[in-house]
Amino acid sequence: GGVLRASLPGEWTVPGCVVCALALLAADRTPLSRPLRQGLVRASAAVQCFAVLWSVPLVAGTVLGPVTQGARPWSGAPGDVRDAVFTDVPWPPYASTGPLVLAVVAAVVLVAGRNTARSAAARVVALVLGWAAVTTVPAVLQLPYTSGLVGQGVVVVAVLGLAEWSGRAGNRPSPLTLTALLLALVTSVDLAFLALASESATIGVLVSLTVLFGAACRGRVAAPFAAPAALGHATALACAIGASAGWRPHDTALLVLVVPAVAALV
Repeated sequence: GGVLRASLPGEWTVPGCVVCALALLAADRTPLSRPLRQGLVRASAAVQCFAVLWSVPLVAGTVLGPVTQGARPWSGAPGDVRDAVFTDVPWPPYASTGPLVLAVVAAVVLVAGRNTARSAAARVVALVLGWAAVTTVPAVLQLPYTSGLVGQGVVVVAVLGLAEWSGRAGNRPSPLTLTALLLALVTSVDLAFLALASESATIGVLVSLTVLFGAACRGRVAAPFAAPAALGHATALACAIGASAGWRPHDTALLVLVVPAVAALV
């Protein structure tokens, strides 16, 4: 670690440590004694765990940062996703390689857990790490605000599709299915908050999320989770339409009452 810190740029120190940790995994296939092989593998796992912990500020800021838009709705679309997300907190140092670290560790967990008794847990961990990697990419690359919204929407569609696909095999939702559904809900709420910076983006995103989760209600697996999400986004859409039209609160409340009425008819 000290050699890497002295020879590599700051943002590449942690990825370099992860690469060295991956090299230690090769010891598991050598003729070394079993205790030595186990020690090297555990050392590799420890380094990868610390690498994931290093990326936590980036992931937490990306996921929780859009919530601050609720305090200043429709204040104007920012220049890029990073400006929209990291408004009240500083950008984590050396965070530009965070998505790469998360993606590599996710791949290692998925491959290492394949064909083992912990394969189900490995798939869940790999999904969460992969989701975190993809979610942080727009902020790291400083993508335009609109592109970031589209990217988050694609993530919602992808994890919803994964949940429906993975849940078709059994009668009860698997841990992977439940995790994918939870990530879809979290990402959709995050996207709704992120869209609050712009009036047009708010209405467009809420319409899209309402339609998406409404369509997901037709699926056997996602329906119990998609229905409340669709109602929640539709209610938020009704409030946004009322605010955009300049209606008084009690007039907007009448529009909100239309949402459960329509849901009951459907």
